[in-house]
Formats: sequence, structure tokens, C-alpha cells
Amino acid sequence: MWATPSFKKIVIQSAMTRIVVADSAKAHYSSMVQYASWSEIDYLVMDSGLPVKTLEELNKETKVICAE
Repeated sequence: MWATPSFKKIVIQSAMTRIVVADSAKAHYSSMVQYASWSEIDYLVMDSGLPVKTLEELNKETKVICAE
């Protein structure tokens, strides 16, 4: 049950703070299922390999933190 798209949407909508931790190599991949828009995410934590243009676009939607 916890892996269903509808459950994940409920968890995201219920959370006080939404944080996504991801590898920058996955920045250009897409999925057939979307659980939330970037504007619904409070923080995106990634390594510093994100292209500048992508970083600028994401910063319009959410707070991006580049970890070393």
C-alpha cells in the first residue's frame, strides 16, 4: 500500500516540510507518474553536478541546496 501513487500523494500533501534528496545525474529523467510539482517541494538537496540553467529553473519553483 505505501508504494501506491495515491498514497505517496497523500503523504506529500500531509507533510509539514517536503524534502527531495536526489543525484544530479537524474535531473533530466522523467517518470510516467508525478507525485508532486516542484512548487510543492520545499527543498531539493542535490550534489553540485547540476547544470547552471537547470539549477536556475528549479530555483524558480523550490529551494535547491547543492551538497558537496
